[in-house]
Amino acid sequence: MNVIFKMINRLSFSYEMKPKDSYHPKIIFFLLTIITGILILSPSYNFQPLLAQGDHGRDLYCFKVAWDGQLPFKDYWWVYGPLMPYYYGIIFKILGIKIQSILIGKIILMVLSGVFIYLALSLFIPYYVAIMAAIWFWVFNDDFFYTYNHVGGITFLMALIYCLFRYIRQPKVDYLYWGLVNILILSLIKINIGLSALGSFVIFLSIMNILSQVPLTGSMKRIFFLSFVGLPLIMGFIYWALLHPLPLYAIRQCLPYLDVDHPYNTPVLKTTFLFLKSIFQNMISNWPNSIFGFIIIVSSVKTITLIFSKSTDKQLRNNIFFAVLLLVIFYLAAFHEFAKSGVVYRTYWPRPFSILLIFLVIAIGTQKLSRWIRGLLYVAILCLAGLNFYGQYQIISHTKTAEHYLSLERGKVFLGNNPEWIDTVQNASNYLMTHLKKEETFFALPYDPLYYYLTDKKSPTRQSIFFEHINIPPEQEEKIISELENKNVNYVLLSSRAYSTNRGLGFLGRTYCPILGKYIYDHFEPIATFGDWQNPPGWAWNHGVKILKRKAL
Repeated sequence: MNVIFKMINRLSFSYEMKPKDSYHPKIIFFLLTIITGILILSPSYNFQPLLAQGDHGRDLYCFKVAWDGQLPFKDYWWVYGPLMPYYYGIIFKILGIKIQSILIGKIILMVLSGVFIYLALSLFIPYYVAIMAAIWFWVFNDDFFYTYNHVGGITFLMALIYCLFRYIRQPKVDYLYWGLVNILILSLIKINIGLSALGSFVIFLSIMNILSQVPLTGSMKRIFFLSFVGLPLIMGFIYWALLHPLPLYAIRQCLPYLDVDHPYNTPVLKTTFLFLKSIFQNMISNWPNSIFGFIIIVSSVKTITLIFSKSTDKQLRNNIFFAVLLLVIFYLAAFHEFAKSGVVYRTYWPRPFSILLIFLVIAIGTQKLSRWIRGLLYVAILCLAGLNFYGQYQIISHTKTAEHYLSLERGKVFLGNNPEWIDTVQNASNYLMTHLKKEETFFALPYDPLYYYLTDKKSPTRQSIFFEHINIPPEQEEKIISELENKNVNYVLLSSRAYSTNRGLGFLGRTYCPILGKYIYDHFEPIATFGDWQNPPGWAWNHGVKILKRKAL
């Protein structure tokens, strides 16, 4: 234990940010951060907790057809920015077309996110605390379990924070230009996240410039011009080029930001209250959480005291204040998705900012404690992370069994789905691959593009989702039927989610798509049934499939 304390004491550096020791500890810890991230995340390279026939199927299908040359929005339905299908398309090209390749591509981005967290915090706090923040992110940060897209957004948000932390440390305008590049990339991953980041960037920069009395030079004018005019024009042109000349209903389906275009709308005050209540309940749920929460509160008070203390170096106070302010602004901006919808998994966007903020205030708030107390605190933090990682590792190891393996050529991955779901997917896919001719395709609905991906077939229509909340108008139904006729589609895959009581889903032919539902009923008949048609259909469970074939004339 004494060795650990000596190491901590040696690697600690003053918050006046004096030159580092000659053996370059930052480089050592940088490499250690990368290695640690790979080790923590490597058990997931061939394991996914849940695979959904809808959301994940959409992603996998879109990644493949994007690399084949089809355009997002215009050629296939896609609800995020246009960039990530190309990233994962490249991953497919390098590693092969299988789900395992996508998981490796996702791990690469998660490692990079943690590395940017380390780099950002290491500008203000000791390296060993910065690496602990990265470890905490990899072990505790909630994953966007429903899509592979959003991890790219987290990566570039963390890269943006690193650029702005560099600017706080040393106000060079080059860091702001790099920040704007990250914001542009963010807008091409998820447009509302890019715009909220742009707003946060402008607000923070304006406050910092006013409080620091920075003159409005030509370089700073260019930064604000790019923020208010340049970047919005570039974003607008890219999205216009991809969405033009789609009809308005198709654009709204791809960018469902109006209240009537998605099923979840909750008053902001209610969602905020529920969120604060959940934080409090989580803090008092067990004694480790209570102790950790107490440490955060005390450290926050100490940090605020340091910021307003006249005895503290002015430059140090300013740096800490602006770093905290930056994280608070970005946290509040990233909170907007949950605040508007009340959907819990949308709180995942601001959580990396809370991790940055927590470890920043802990490092600063505990700096005057003895090295023994700090050593015990940091060892305890590492133990908590280690125990949680071990628990996750055990779950993954016990799930990697034959009955949880998706053995199809484009699968090659272990899944947390129950074996019945996996059997249904494999049996239905094998049936289609056996009965369809080489150039023949099928029509999957209401939301099962996973089968297009697994069978290497292209959707006969750009629309791959059919639910009540999608608001498909009659003219779109007629167009889809015309496409099915022109392409001689003789098979339909109909899943049990076509008949769901869940909010926003509905009953095919009754509460949505009455024309399309009648067309399928009149022209197709069931020839094979797979899976669970007894229990209420779920997102990635209780999955039933019927294969319908065109009736003989």
